Amino acid sequence: MDLTTTTLLQDTISRLAHLPPSPHPVVSLFVNTRPDGPGRPNYMAFVKKAFAERIRSFPERSDARGRLEADRERVLELLTGTLEPAGRSLAVYASDGDELWETHAFGVPFDEERLVVGPVPHLYPLVKLADQSPLYAVCVVDVNLARIVVCGLGEVLTEDDFASPEPIDRTRVAGWAEVRYQSRIEDHIRKNAREIADHLARAVERNGRVGFVVLAGDEPFLSEVRRALSAPVIEKLVDVERIPIDAGAHDILRRTIEAVRGAEASESRRLADTAIDRFRSGGLGVAGLQATIEALNRGQVDILLVAESFDGTPGWQCAECRILGVPPTPSACPFCDAPVPEEVDLREAMVRRAEGTGGGVEIVETHPSLEGLDGVGGLLRFRV
Repeated sequence: MDLTTTTLLQDTISRLAHLPPSPHPVVSLFVNTRPDGPGRPNYMAFVKKAFAERIRSFPERSDARGRLEADRERVLELLTGTLEPAGRSLAVYASDGDELWETHAFGVPFDEERLVVGPVPHLYPLVKLADQSPLYAVCVVDVNLARIVVCGLGEVLTEDDFASPEPIDRTRVAGWAEVRYQSRIEDHIRKNAREIADHLARAVERNGRVGFVVLAGDEPFLSEVRRALSAPVIEKLVDVERIPIDAGAHDILRRTIEAVRGAEASESRRLADTAIDRFRSGGLGVAGLQATIEALNRGQVDILLVAESFDGTPGWQCAECRILGVPPTPSACPFCDAPVPEEVDLREAMVRRAEGTGGGVEIVETHPSLEGLDGVGGLLRFRV
């Protein structure tokens, strides 16, 4: 998996969120293609069973059933072929009637395997994956060399090694007693630290979706680099590790991935705290199912906050104006008078609405206050 493909995941989510409802079945499949433990993955059994159940829900010899059967055959052909060796999971979007066919492989697993058939692509599993496995940079340093490794979605994406501009001969340092030579060495160390900090700043700026930075190496040079970091990089700094400069890229990934996941979870909880504080004070925050849906309908939500425990709540959506609502389902849309709205899973529909209006989505783990407010809330762009 390359960096371009991975950083385009959010663009993929946004694009799929803007697709209009289709009159044809749209397949959204999420499977884990590598086992976490010993044994063979069992995704084929799941896929065959799930497709059989969905196909039976359509009338025999109907156009929809025929198209769904065609999608199944194409998916099974894909899964029995050669999948990406490094991939641990696979998302497939398919619609024979709309000529839709997209496959996306990832280095981290989905928390559950799902097959969803509906009028639009199902987005929540991709949104959760993007949120909980963010793009981050690791900078491993010593006085003469630095390495910047960019990681995301459980994979090493890019590596950049570069030598310091002022090489320091360590074998001579210990024997240099004269003050002027020691002063020269200290100047070279500071220059090298500034150069490394500049390289890191450019790497973060170049990969605009880098959300976190990990600094690694040995003291005291590590402290010198830390002092030279720019403000935008310091804001993203989440951890400092003792990783040797000759560590392999995948070893660097293994040593840092949990720290970054923890930092992302903490950031999500902080955003939920902020939204609830603003909601309580009457500011640019909202909480609770009804109020959050109303804010989404008005396009107010900048960041939608969804508790991980919020799951499977039924609701309705107008097929014409796409307004969302909570039960009971009205006989006609109260906004545009279109006939009986369709029933939807509100979690998926709210995520889709937020992505479709240019907002972000944060999945929040273990937040009692948010969970006590129906499990949803948001940071707002404006008040009404």
